[in-house]
Amino acid sequence: MDGLEYELWEILNGVKSHYYRHMVTQEELQQLKVLSEQCGCWIIFDDESEETALDLESWKKRFEKQKGATR
Repeated sequence: MDGLEYELWEILNGVKSHYYRHMVTQEELQQLKVLSEQCGCWIIFDDESEETALDLESWKKRFEKQKGATR
């Protein structure tokens, strides 16, 4: 599941509609949106700290940086 946090963010923002074979439903999208807004963060994963909650503003910056690096 390497990069899952990036894939889910793209799905949530309408860039994609599925994760590999799984077509993400509207209910799943709504739940993901509500949960991230309620906690004000996005969960990221790395080998050092494993699962970590990152505030949404920091996450958006990290996402844009990663997106720019993969272009």
